[in-house]
Amino acid sequence: CCWLARREGREEILRVHSSNKKLDRSISLKVIAMRTPGFSGADLANLMNEAAILAGMKGTEKITIKEIDDSIDRIVAGMEGTKMIDGKSKTLVAYHEIGHAVGATLQQSFLLLSEFLFA
Repeated sequence: CCWLARREGREEILRVHSSNKKLDRSISLKVIAMRTPGFSGADLANLMNEAAILAGMKGTEKITIKEIDDSIDRIVAGMEGTKMIDGKSKTLVAYHEIGHAVGATLQQSFLLLSEFLFA
């Protein structure tokens, strides 16, 4: 289909598409680039635009990691509905979904442990 940039290239693409947007100071474009393997330049532009729209809908001035996370989820969910020619794309979506499951499990385990320790 199209050429996909490496992490450094994705970071540059994100820099270009975030230059006209207000980002929370905690946002690292390098981290976002690391989280978006398999994203095309158009996907990355869409990611930043979606995040800006979500922030605007919330009435906030800056894009936070929450809007970035939600936008990544929307884009990956959109990828799930498209015909995937190679197994690599399917693998990327699977890794993403597994990340959600592991994160939720770890968060739940931490909450249970903290309730036990600090009760």
